[in-house]
Amino acid sequence: MAHPSGFHRTRAVLFDLDGTLLDSFQSHYRVYQHVFADLRIGFDEGTFMQYYSPNWYRLYERIGLSRDRWPDADQLWLHYYEQETPGPREGAARVLAAVRASRRALGLVTSGERARVERDLERLGWQRLFDAVVCGGDAPQGNRTPIRCGWRWPIFIRSRSRQSTSGTRLKTCRWGRRPAQLPWR
Repeated sequence: MAHPSGFHRTRAVLFDLDGTLLDSFQSHYRVYQHVFADLRIGFDEGTFMQYYSPNWYRLYERIGLSRDRWPDADQLWLHYYEQETPGPREGAARVLAAVRASRRALGLVTSGERARVERDLERLGWQRLFDAVVCGGDAPQGNRTPIRCGWRWPIFIRSRSRQSTSGTRLKTCRWGRRPAQLPWR
């Protein structure tokens, strides 16, 4: 029986990490508390809930952190995140196993820093599940940039927000083997 959504023709499935596979929301809140305390910026749960964005640079802008301090905040974030161990979201392991069992390629596309992402994947025992892992910083600037990820074809990624894939959390994205397969304009 044909699957009505066309999923039967799908050759690869891409996932984001934070908030999709990894239950990292509270970990991120705790990390931001430390970061902004070090930077002497008031930050509490209400501020976090009001200004949160998966794109941390938007969060920095919204709380008034000057751009020249963003690199410091990024380094502090990575430092404090090393102390965090967020677990998988409920059902994530089951979904990943089902995709793997379907013989489709399995990819991870995240704006997270590679060393941090690899640490999370190893801690969860997921490091060998993915055929390709694309992290923030792997992709050059631009929405139609091919990314070589170990598959037989390059992938092109375009985020719905049309921001660069570097530094942007790709909650909703389109991907394909050719830029013409990315119709969002």
